[in-house]
Amino acid sequence: MSATDLLETIPCPLCGRDDAAERHRVRDHLFGRPGEFRVVQCNGCGLVYLNPRPTLEGLAAHYPRAYFCYTPVLSGALPPWLAMSGIVWHLNVRRIRQLERVFGRVPREARVLDVGCGCNAFLYHLHRLRGCDTLGVDTQAEVVEAIRRRLGMSAVLGPLPRAGLSAESFDGVGMYEYIEHEGSPREILAEARRLTRPGGWLALETPNVDSPLARLFGRKWCQLDAPRHLVLYTPRTITMMLEQSGYEVVAIRRLTYQWMLGFSILVALGLRRLGRLGPLEAALGVAATLPFLPVPWFCPEFMRVYARKRD
Repeated sequence: MSATDLLETIPCPLCGRDDAAERHRVRDHLFGRPGEFRVVQCNGCGLVYLNPRPTLEGLAAHYPRAYFCYTPVLSGALPPWLAMSGIVWHLNVRRIRQLERVFGRVPREARVLDVGCGCNAFLYHLHRLRGCDTLGVDTQAEVVEAIRRRLGMSAVLGPLPRAGLSAESFDGVGMYEYIEHEGSPREILAEARRLTRPGGWLALETPNVDSPLARLFGRKWCQLDAPRHLVLYTPRTITMMLEQSGYEVVAIRRLTYQWMLGFSILVALGLRRLGRLGPLEAALGVAATLPFLPVPWFCPEFMRVYARKRD
């Protein structure tokens, strides 16, 4: 049995009930690995999650070196400043600006943690724009080493509860495109709360499984991203998760990424290796997206959630 075959059956990660209805059966559309996964919805609280799901040991095999969140730091083809430019710069500057519209300007003396930091792009741009102290956490040892070596930034190996960080040592915590990958979200959020100073903030970004595009594409919605996305949220269920973990939700902002519509169109067309798109497939995706470019503005499929630590 290979690592990718290791599965476990779980109760609902939010309410603990073992009573869920199947919503979709999906495949790995990013790397085209064999197998089918069940996306279920809890009959109690409404949380959507993968069940059965890969075990912690099995999950590692679904994050190869070619995973797009890692390539800017693992690839030696570009210098860091160039790898972090363009769309990566634009995305993270938008994140910083919206964060500051909710909580105010991040001061230079602030200490900020990013959980599931990937290539560390959010902290890279936050440090350069605001000069604050930062620390990234990721579960991939090669990525952590590359952040230290190529970016010259601080990073530690996770998961977060095993990172050995001191209580109340951060002013804010980011979780951008991370919480949906986490099989034990309440444990991670509770640890993030422990690490945050009184009144500190949490900013997370995640797909909205109740969005119009999620309903339109159904099992072909690219943000299902089985088996990497273990838990998917609506504004209601992410609010419940945060409140149960000791946070007060301050704001929820809907947002869109134009190019993501193209990925869902490619999945609907039957492509199953989006993580390794060739020029022809990429051109096809752009061509399929162009007639529908205004659609995501009216049907945002992501949300940014802002919360404060509750005393």
